[in-house]
Amino acid sequence: MNGDVVQPSTATAADVAGSLMAATRRWSALFEWRSVEFNRLATPLRAAGPRVPLVEWQRRWPPSLGASVDAFDRYGVVPVPAALSSLRHAQTRFLSTAR
Repeated sequence: MNGDVVQPSTATAADVAGSLMAATRRWSALFEWRSVEFNRLATPLRAAGPRVPLVEWQRRWPPSLGASVDAFDRYGVVPVPAALSSLRHAQTRFLSTAR
């Protein structure tokens, strides 16, 4: 799950330490991205006050596969397969005609 595979029976202490350090850097990057992403999403709703009801949040940012794919694209670490990207564009086109 964290991208590192360390075989305990053959790993040296340096291998394990390196793996842990790499995981820590990835977690730090993820938490930094989370703050940036939250601020990007929350900024348009800040006028409503420090708390935004879930209904209001979801009205502004509807949960969807396309929204998840966009978030992964913005995160930039996990490449989004072309099939998902195509699905996101098809969903966006469909939703723009359904409104």
